[in-house]
Amino acid sequence: MLNELYEKVEAVLNGLDVGGEQSHAFEGEIGILKEILSYPEPVQDDWDECQRREVLSQKLRRLAVEAAGVLIPLPKNPVTQWFDGTYQDTNIDMYFEEVDLARLLRFIIDVGLSYDAESSDSKATASQMKATLREQSPDHLQKSVELSLLTENGQLWIQPKGYGEKCTEDGEGSPVGMEIWQGHFRLVVFDDINSEEPKIIDLENAKESSRINSD
Repeated sequence: MLNELYEKVEAVLNGLDVGGEQSHAFEGEIGILKEILSYPEPVQDDWDECQRREVLSQKLRRLAVEAAGVLIPLPKNPVTQWFDGTYQDTNIDMYFEEVDLARLLRFIIDVGLSYDAESSDSKATASQMKATLREQSPDHLQKSVELSLLTENGQLWIQPKGYGEKCTEDGEGSPVGMEIWQGHFRLVVFDDINSEEPKIIDLENAKESSRINSD
């Protein structure tokens, strides 16, 4: 139902935003429709691009889960020939093969959307480390959880073995993350594997400069 609604909104937008005097006359309405559809503004800087790539990566990860088991036909020809007009040239043979859509989406995430800014100051690098958590209560059955910690695009994501998110496959979810968003240092927690909505904990009040002295 929601997809149908978006399609109808987009159809109205396309009918209004045809350029020239009509687009100018309906400028306000066009802007509202674009906002509804979340049409982004042009990229402002390296940080903005990095954030958008991360958002796209998250959306594609969810799509990859939905695409599990779906095969699509793609040309065997080099990718450049998909877009340079070769695809429409009837004199050139195009051979197709079935490709796993979920694997293709993950490849785009891992390779195509990996951020590589030219500036070394803003370049987003990824690194990963391992750690192990152990039960701290001496009165409880001992338990340990292996952790994978990934720092990427200025964010920290924690992947406890055996724990995940609703929209990721088993073994790939990171239910705990830390980031800075709109100037706020915050914790992002997906505490229910059957829910897509995370809990956001704003940590700004934990700043040392916010301490109230009792003296």
